[in-house]
Amino acid sequence: WMAYEDIQRVAALKSRASRIERVRGEVGARPGEPVRIFDYFRPGIAELADVLPPRLFARIEAYAGARKPGGGWCIQASSASGQILLRALAWAGRWRRSSARFASENALIERWL
Repeated sequence: WMAYEDIQRVAALKSRASRIERVRGEVGARPGEPVRIFDYFRPGIAELADVLPPRLFARIEAYAGARKPGGGWCIQASSASGQILLRALAWAGRWRRSSARFASENALIERWL
C-alpha cells in the first residue's frame, strides 16, 4: 500500500536541520553566509480538511465543492518564524490517527486485506 504525505509530514521533513544543511551545501554557501530558503505549500481545502476529524471533514468537504482553490503559502523555512510554523504543523501530526484521511486510507486497506 502506498503511503501518503499529508501537510504535517511534509512540514516535518522541511523543518529538519539536516535539510537546511543539505541545501546550504547544494548552493555552495560558506560557513556563516546567510541562505534564505522559501518553501511553497499549496494545499487545497480538501488537503487541509484531510487533517481534521471525520465529522468536521464532511462539513468542510461539502463547503469546498463550490469553492475555487485558493493561493498557496510561502514560508521562509530559514527564518525563526518559518521554523516555528513548520514545526507547529509537524507537531499537529500527533493527531494523524484521528484524521479523516487516516480513516479513509485505513478503511481502504482493511477492504483490500
